Parts: sequence; structure tokens; C-alpha cells
Amino acid sequence: SYIDFKALKPYVSLIIARGSCGSDKDVKIDEYAKEMIKNRIPFAVYCYSYAGTVEKARDEAKKLISYTEKYDPLFYIMDAEEAKITTEAIAAFADELRKNTTERIGCYVAHNRYKTYKYDTLQNLFDITWIPRYGKNDGTISGATKPAYDCDLWQYTSTGKISGIKGNVDKNVINGKKTLDWFLTNYEEWIGWNDAKEVILWQLIP
Repeated sequence: SYIDFKALKPYVSLIIARGSCGSDKDVKIDEYAKEMIKNRIPFAVYCYSYAGTVEKARDEAKKLISYTEKYDPLFYIMDAEEAKITTEAIAAFADELRKNTTERIGCYVAHNRYKTYKYDTLQNLFDITWIPRYGKNDGTISGATKPAYDCDLWQYTSTGKISGIKGNVDKNVINGKKTLDWFLTNYEEWIGWNDAKEVILWQLIP
């Protein structure tokens, strides 16, 4: 889907874009990263993980960084929602990210798999925990149900709308003690880039 990043900019505080799917590079990430840099929109990247083993997790983590580090993303996220993902794989993914980057790292954890993954034993391995929980999923935060677990980012709908993107987007808000400034820390070049008044995060799905 076509994205008009110039039109999007005034309405977004931070974008978390898919950098890879499993061990494969996302087909849109180069185009999106260049557009986000050009339009001075702060962004991070994630890998949609299929890591059923420790080896696969390590490979995915290394690949995510290798595909995207030249764009200097704010942080790197493991997207854990597949049934095959194990507690050990998530831990290995975190370990591999730590070995290969000095940036902050995070995990997007499916709400219905939080207990299966034993994520409460893994949370301290990450700087950012991001959890989706939708409720009515009507595009509004008032229709959503807060996550039952502690998290820094809450994805509250997958049917959101925003200028510059046709179709639905996943909408997120900061949840807990961290502020937008925290997410943008250490990036002096990003300061003043964003004029958005609302602290809302959007995730782009190609």
C-alpha cells in the first residue's frame, strides 16, 4: 500500500516498521526507511519472528540488524506471536541483539501467549515490552481493553486510521512510566523533528 510520509508526519510521534519477517528482509524496509529519514520521522524496526529454536532466533536477530542498522533505527524489536516460539528462543533473540547492537531492544508479546512464553521471566532481558490487546478493535482507545500485564507500549487496535496511509494501521500508545522522550533518547538529531501534539505510535504494515 502506498504511504505518503509527508502527509503522515504531523500525526505521528514514532514509527515501528517491519524490517524482517523470519530471516528474510522485508521488501519495503529500504524504501520506508529512506522516506522516514527524508521526512525526519523517528523510527524503530521489528522482526516478525518464526523462531522455534535458539539457532533460528539468533539468526533472525542478526539478520534484522544487518538489514537495518545502516538506517540507525532507534531500537530493535522481536515480534513474538507464533505458537512455535519458545521461552528459550526469546531469550536467545534478546541475547543476540545485545551482542550486535548498543541500541535498546524490545519484545512485542502476543497477549494470549504471554503465559505460555513465560514472558514474566524474560521481561528483564528487554528495555521495552510491547503488548497488543484490542477489546472491540473499533479503531479507538476508548473501545479497547488494557493489557493484563505490565508493558511500555500498548497496541490498542489494528483498525486505526491516519492521514497518509490508505487502509488500516495498528495504533499504539505509550503505557506505564516511560515517556516519548525516553523512546527518543540519545538521538539529538531527532530532537525537534516531530511536531505532533499527541503521543501516539504507529506501526506500518506493508
